[in-house]
Amino acid sequence: MKKYFLFLSSAIFACTMFLHVPTNGHAKNIYVFKHEKLYKNGRAYTGVYKKKLYKNGAINRQSLYLYDQQLFKNGRTYITRTLYKNTLYINAEKATGKHVYKKILYVNGKRATGIVIASNKLYKNAVLYKGYIVYKERLYYNGKVYMKMKKYNDALYKNGVIYTNSGTFIYKNELFINGFLPKGYWIYNATKDPENFEAEVLYYNGKIATGTVTYEGMTYVNGKINLKKQ
Repeated sequence: MKKYFLFLSSAIFACTMFLHVPTNGHAKNIYVFKHEKLYKNGRAYTGVYKKKLYKNGAINRQSLYLYDQQLFKNGRTYITRTLYKNTLYINAEKATGKHVYKKILYVNGKRATGIVIASNKLYKNAVLYKGYIVYKERLYYNGKVYMKMKKYNDALYKNGVIYTNSGTFIYKNELFINGFLPKGYWIYNATKDPENFEAEVLYYNGKIATGTVTYEGMTYVNGKINLKKQ
């Protein structure tokens, strides 16, 4: 009886192995396990079955393996964020959008090139930029918008943008007009009283003029008007 049962089991499996099951209409595929191998419609199966990856019927136990645009590890979908063949994968799929992985910026799974803004931070060639840089009229420092007041490349910035609110503005003894150091000679009077000559200061290219300078018929010494020489 035991031999007959074994023979019958083998015969049933063999029939299943070579049974052709149509896949059109509402017919279902038949999956069968035999000797720790998975068969589909009688053939050793390669593909995903119940969230596991099989190759020729056996679980694919490669450390990392890409199948049907999904990343697997030891036969299971690998949901951990990881880099595979220079491509970033998240939740087993190629990453989309912008992501930072181990301090490197990736865009749509690939290492970023050029200047890219991600999460309000500036990256250049995939790494956070160090130092000062102006990008699209905004001042950044170490990858972040610089919020304090700062002179950079002959322009005055505040909160990352050129400071133009006051029109004419003195910052650290330098004259700025609409956010920039003006070219040539300029007279600045903090009192805005044209009769108060002593309050006038002469600037050249945004800096206090040095030495003795005659400008518009008036003599200035180190930026201040010299009434004795008028």
